Amino acid sequence: MAAGPFEADLAAPFGVAARGAAASPKLVAILKPGTTSWTVPRASKYTLHAWAPGGAPADGGAGAGGYARKTIPLAKGVPLTVAVGMGGVYAPDGSIREGSGPTTISGGGISISCAAGSRQTGGNAMGGDINVTGANASGANGGAAGGDGTVIGTGGYGGTTAITGGHPGGGGGNGTSLINYSGNGEIRIVDETP
Repeated sequence: MAAGPFEADLAAPFGVAARGAAASPKLVAILKPGTTSWTVPRASKYTLHAWAPGGAPADGGAGAGGYARKTIPLAKGVPLTVAVGMGGVYAPDGSIREGSGPTTISGGGISISCAAGSRQTGGNAMGGDINVTGANASGANGGAAGGDGTVIGTGGYGGTTAITGGHPGGGGGNGTSLINYSGNGEIRIVDETP
């Protein structure tokens, strides 16, 4: 029996095949700052999405981190070494913490490096099938984070409250009264084989 449209619509976003339908790609890992490794759980074709963090939103908004995407077959048990940067912070007392560095993935034939954004400028990316430089800040507004060859995320907006980068790697807006944060780096790993 074929799946009805409602069942197929519900199943698709979760990587679960509706009855009679082909399985869709499945998100298998979201790696946040502090993660140092990930081991491939099964032999398959994987798509890796990597965002570097946004810079410190001081003296205006912050630039977004670079983004890279790579699709590659990986064998079960292959260890990947990763580093996921933390977004920049600016406090009204003038204390600044720039983004904690790039987001990187290496191992299994992969060498991806995505640079963190700076106070005004977006970071670059290399090593992916697609590499996108993060958007520059615009005045007090943070730069938008890139993805899949287009801008898919948003940066923060300047204002009078704490404003965060609206997407992994998004640049933070420069507010006037509270602490302003940029988006952290992130790695998302999708299993492309049903």
